[in-house]
Amino acid sequence: MNIISRLGRFSAVGLVATGIHAIILAALISLGIGNSVANLSGFLIAFIWSFFGQQKLTFKDRLGKKQLNKRAAVVLLLINSGLAIVLGEFTPALARPALPIVPAVSNYMLLWIFSGRRFFTTH
Repeated sequence: MNIISRLGRFSAVGLVATGIHAIILAALISLGIGNSVANLSGFLIAFIWSFFGQQKLTFKDRLGKKQLNKRAAVVLLLINSGLAIVLGEFTPALARPALPIVPAVSNYMLLWIFSGRRFFTTH
């Protein structure tokens, strides 16, 4: 798959995940839930969609018949959860709409690396 096609697929899956994240983040903040908890909650729900969507649509050519394993899911989850908590806590109100973009950037880089490594894949 060429880079343009991969970026298009990644963007499509990511836009849906970002929308899920943003809607949950805004809804929870409007209910008075703290920024860190709201951001982490939105991220976790969006993460599930993104993890499976990116495997099936974006990186299927690199994975072939393999799938990303639990190690890949845990590492992605830990890195992005840490980012969600820290950035949710310290991001000024004006910049909060940009919070869902951070996982998109880190996920693309990590999924590219993981999809080519046996340690992170299973048959």
